Amino acid sequence: MFNKFRPQLLPLVNFVATPFMRIHPNILSLMSFAMAAPGFYFYVKGNSLLGSLFILGALFDSVDGVVARKTDKTSKFGGVLDATLDRIFEGVLLLCIGIGNLVSWNLVMLLYIFSISVSYVKSKAETVLQETSVGTNQLSVGIAQRGERVVIIFLSSILNYFFTPESNSLFNIALLILTLLAAFTLLWRLKVVYNLLR
Repeated sequence: MFNKFRPQLLPLVNFVATPFMRIHPNILSLMSFAMAAPGFYFYVKGNSLLGSLFILGALFDSVDGVVARKTDKTSKFGGVLDATLDRIFEGVLLLCIGIGNLVSWNLVMLLYIFSISVSYVKSKAETVLQETSVGTNQLSVGIAQRGERVVIIFLSSILNYFFTPESNSLFNIALLILTLLAAFTLLWRLKVVYNLLR
């Protein structure tokens, strides 16, 4: 869903990426973890408001692709590394939320399973279908893609701090809804793949 807004956000991303043109894109991919570290730390400490700082790493993650294209350093390995780090980033994010006892471990695990599956089915289908347009393509369907998942966790994390800081019920409800949306997105993508392979 948020992929539709990429053209509008591109000038801003280009501006942010400008100071990093001398750094290799793969290094920038790894740097997103450093940017997200304060948020991870505060999630572990049980602070959902300051935990929302993880968004800095998620936003910075878009810089590496811009730098790679502008400096002509795009590579197949870079694409694989970036996709792998995205999965690790999301896993670490949910792990820290669980360690901080902000959301039940059962829900954390369910969300992680469906989140990984949403990404995996698209990647696997692109290989099977020999899809040349990797990234945004006919398989990019659903309402709980990575961008949506990150934004929902970010917003619910902030709102939880102000409305249900003791029980964390708002955070739990938001992540439960996100888990259901991710499950729906997985089924949607499987249906698309089934129709394309018939």
